[in-house]
Formats: sequence, C-alpha cells, structure tokens
Amino acid sequence: MRDPEDADRAGLIGLSVDEAADVVAERADVDRERARATLSTVAADGTVSEAGVQSALAHLAKVVSTPATRAEFAGLDAEDAREAAADAADLPVVAARLDDFDARLATVESAVEELDADLQALVERAGDPDGPAVTDDVFALAREADRIGSRANELQAAADELGMDAEEFERWIASPSARHDEFDADLAELTGAVDRLEADAESLTDDPDADVWFDCTLRRRALALQVADLRAEAAELETVAERLGDDPDTVADRLSATRDDLDDLDARLASVAADLAAAERDAWRDRYGDRLSAFEATVDDADPPVDWGAVLTALETARTGDS
Repeated sequence: MRDPEDADRAGLIGLSVDEAADVVAERADVDRERARATLSTVAADGTVSEAGVQSALAHLAKVVSTPATRAEFAGLDAEDAREAAADAADLPVVAARLDDFDARLATVESAVEELDADLQALVERAGDPDGPAVTDDVFALAREADRIGSRANELQAAADELGMDAEEFERWIASPSARHDEFDADLAELTGAVDRLEADAESLTDDPDADVWFDCTLRRRALALQVADLRAEAAELETVAERLGDDPDTVADRLSATRDDLDDLDARLASVAADLAAAERDAWRDRYGDRLSAFEATVDDADPPVDWGAVLTALETARTGDS
C-alpha cells in the first residue's frame, strides 16, 4: 500500500479508491464518503487510474449525446403539434402552448450545446499530461464529470417532458372530449378553491382574525381573476371547436353549462367579498392596505390570457411583505 503522503508527487493515480478518498478528504476538506463516491467513477478494479478516467469520459460522452437526440425527437413532436393546430394557431389558447414548446425546445438545445462544450473542455483537460496526474486535478475532473452527467440527465428529462407535452397537445387538438375534459378539470380545481375560501371567510364570523381576513382577501381577488381567465378560455375553445369542425350542438350545450358554472362562481365570490367587507376592521386595513393595493394593481392589469407567473409572484410578495 502506497503512503498517501506520496500523493504530492504521484497524485491520486495508482491509489486505491479508499486511499485516494483519504487524501482528498484531508487536503480538500471534502466529506470522505462523498470523495469516495466521486473517485469510484474514475477507478478501474478499485484503483484510481488513467484507464478509469478514460472509461468515465467515454461513458460521459454517451450520456451527453442522449439529451441532444431526445431534443431532436421533441422538436419533431412539437412540429407535428404545430401542424395539427394550424387551423387554430392564431388563437391565444393555442398559440400560447405552441410558443411555450418553441421556447422550451430552444432552452434545451442551447443548454445541450453548452454542455457539449463543457465535455470537450474536460476531454482536453484529461488529455493534458500535467492534468489528471495531479492530486487536485483528478478529483476535480471526476467531480466535473459528475456535474456534466447530472446536467445531461436533467436536460434529457426536460426534452422527454417536452415531447410528451407536445404529443398530449396534439391529442388535445384532435379530440373535442380531451379539450373539454381538461377544461372541466381546471374548473373543478377552481371550484374546490372557492369552496375552501368560503369556509375560511365564514370562520371570521366566530373568530375575527386579521391574518385570515388578509389571506382571504388576496385569494378572493386571485380567484375572481381565474374565473375571468377561464371564461375567456371557454370562448376561445368555442372558436377552436368551430375551426376544427366539432359538432355545433354539442359545443353549444357544453358552453352553456360552462357559462352557468362560471356565473355561479362569480356570484359566490361576490358574496365572499361582501362577507370580507363586513368583517373588516380599520386596524386590519391600516396594517395590510399597502400590500393589498399593490396586489390589486397587479390583478387589475392582468387581462386574459393571464400571465399567472407574474400574478402568483405578486401574491407571494403580498403575503410575505417582501418588496
């Protein structure tokens, strides 16, 4: 067994994984078990070696090539979805999804290019005769290889998810029932949120609480905006159905029922607003007024189709009081 102190001259190459982990843990302030796990990726037969480094890089090259291939497939899926939606691509409910696919694909493709450049730099670094033989370099190389592999797996998952979403959207375009089922699921989720809001607002009658009142007031405004957003989406879905040749009688019946449900939610939210106004205390308004006003300004500026990312950020800001 070689004395780990000799690692100053010979580096980690030739040490057992356990010995190398001891050196790294002592000199790089790294947890020994983490160092051992990292170094095992550049080991052959339990020994850190040049052969282990080259094997790890060869495997890494395959890992990095996978998201590029998956991104190509996802791009084809997105293009198929765009072709399927051609007759309705100008409508916001459709255009927003197609634009999202394009943006996500561009993000993955750009990240894959960056990762490939990182891999090439690592390969060049490993080929440097003064590189892997140095203690710090071989461990740093293994750690960088691990980072690149993890990032490649993330990009592969993102590309696969994009492909699945594009295929699901293509089915959504082709199937009236799929479109209505998705909308009904959103409507049911919204209805449940209104149910919970009503229960929380009602609790103020017996237990006046400033924090509960404030949260209910915020949620009421957000849910009213969601009703408006779904109402606009329902109208767009009617146009989608007309463009794609769905049965007009079925569309009319479903749209009528949807409008009734949304009208009911609007009425319930108006009732909650009245209850919250009745429960309000001057001290509560003084305490939360500025945060409410800021959130209400965001809601007032949000027209369908709503940018929910911005609204939810404003909601969280209002709740926490962070600016």
